[in-house]
Amino acid sequence: METNYPILLSPFTVRNVTFKNRMLMAPMGYCVDNSDGVMHYDNLDYYAKLASTGIARVTTGDCPVNCIDAGYGGGKMHLALYDNPNLMMVKGSITKYVQALHRHNAAAFVELMHEGQSAFRPQNIDGS
Repeated sequence: METNYPILLSPFTVRNVTFKNRMLMAPMGYCVDNSDGVMHYDNLDYYAKLASTGIARVTTGDCPVNCIDAGYGGGKMHLALYDNPNLMMVKGSITKYVQALHRHNAAAFVELMHEGQSAFRPQNIDGS
């Protein structure tokens, strides 16, 4: 295929990961409410459709690393990457995410999220 952008469409390697081209998706969420922390089927379809466009890397929106800082909306719209009661289902949804992207030869990335200092909300000790 002839193109005006041969470098953009050429593969490149970072450590041991080879990307098929230089089109890398920034972290984007498609937030479908899913209170159990599992990636919703609509999210899976969204990311698979992005991968089918030919981009080399798809990255999920922010995923909390612990339940204390599950973020805005109480974490209801996030893939929960912390120890929770639905951990096996979360692992299954991550596997489906990776498989869906690999079908299109795209790398699957996850944006990890921690709210930093604001994640720790000290309890009111004096009772006032």
